[in-house]
Amino acid sequence: MSEIHLVFDKTYEPLGEIVCEGGALHSATLTYAGEEYLGLHVSEWQVEGVPILRDRVDVAGSGENIVTSIVRVKRTDPEFALACKEWIVLRGFQVVTLSEDRIPAWEKLLVLPLEPRERFAFALVASALPVGEFVTWLKKIDRSVKRVEKTLAQGEGVLTPKWA
Repeated sequence: MSEIHLVFDKTYEPLGEIVCEGGALHSATLTYAGEEYLGLHVSEWQVEGVPILRDRVDVAGSGENIVTSIVRVKRTDPEFALACKEWIVLRGFQVVTLSEDRIPAWEKLLVLPLEPRERFAFALVASALPVGEFVTWLKKIDRSVKRVEKTLAQGEGVLTPKWA
């Protein structure tokens, strides 16, 4: 099953999408800002894996020591998605994970004229709603997208909220 990991910066600007299947990396698409912040790292992950810190207990003589080391989780490893999210969060970025059935919601949100923090909030909603409520919510998003498309088709070009 596919999951999409949406990556946002500290101001909730989208940086990209990391798609994993069965936990392994399937693809990564970055925005211009995402290329700047993450591009070299994502390229490295595809070749060498995601670097993460792992603890292990080292038994030496009569005592135990906890040894922390950097390990790399390969792109084909089912643990890649978790390691990737850990790496991203430790660097101060935000991650919202959507299951495969929620990906159409994100695609619709990209059409709407939203501020970055609003798009982030809607992505969080899409990730957390129970199935029945999600279906109802998605229908409302569909109606909003149709209004946007109608407005643009009429050549108005500038979208204003209904309440403005």
